[in-house]
Amino acid sequence: MRKAVLLTGLLTMGLLAVDFSQMTTEELIALKGSVSVQDRDAFRTELRSRLSQMTPNEHAALRTNRQTNAQLQRSRQTQINRRLTVHRQNRGTGAGRSHR
Repeated sequence: MRKAVLLTGLLTMGLLAVDFSQMTTEELIALKGSVSVQDRDAFRTELRSRLSQMTPNEHAALRTNRQTNAQLQRSRQTQINRRLTVHRQNRGTGAGRSHR
């Protein structure tokens, strides 16, 4: 029974894999930074295979996308750091704790 469930899970995972070769270069560029962990290797391989064939406009779009993703990551990290600082301050003062 366990083997059947495991086999079904593995087959399903294979069916859910994304075929990046069927996408346009513009679609790939738009996905950059939002690809799931299990699909990253296939995504990178496909994007790298197209780099030499990209037009100057596509290269510019890719650079812009990279910069935007880097800015988003910095923004997210700043938000996380702020939350951690507030959490640490509240923990030190006892704020937010319920007293019974």
